[in-house]
Amino acid sequence: MSTLALAQNCGDQTFLPLDDVDANQVPMDPVSQEPCLVRFIEAKVHGEVVIHGTACDGDADPMIVWREDTGERMAVDPNGVFTFTVTSPVPGIVYTTIGATDGIVTRLATYAVRFRANQAPVLGYLDPEPGNVMHLKQKLLMVWAKWTGMPLSSGFVFQ
Repeated sequence: MSTLALAQNCGDQTFLPLDDVDANQVPMDPVSQEPCLVRFIEAKVHGEVVIHGTACDGDADPMIVWREDTGERMAVDPNGVFTFTVTSPVPGIVYTTIGATDGIVTRLATYAVRFRANQAPVLGYLDPEPGNVMHLKQKLLMVWAKWTGMPLSSGFVFQ
């Protein structure tokens, strides 16, 4: 349990629209009766996403903060900051819902992380075909040699 020493100016609770998420994965906040999505993050598969959330109680009641998926209580620093990590070995969205209560009122907040497959590097071969920059440089050298009447030496490099 974390006790915040002074009353805080917490502001109003706000939630995001459910445009890019599965609405069935985002529970309703018990207070507002709205879907409780607070953050949407993009990441790469196998990447580790560290999320820093905040919990605030305007009248400084002691709070308990926990992860809904594990039931694990979370440490909250004196500034109301808690931290958790999300990873995924496969593409898709991972939803983590955090709960907070002061013993009287409970709120929920869901953090969604979309994990995308890592894009592999692309390797290729540069072929001196028409339209290719190297092809154009070679053509320019031949035109220059013909126009000036000067032969190109075998070691000449065009830069």
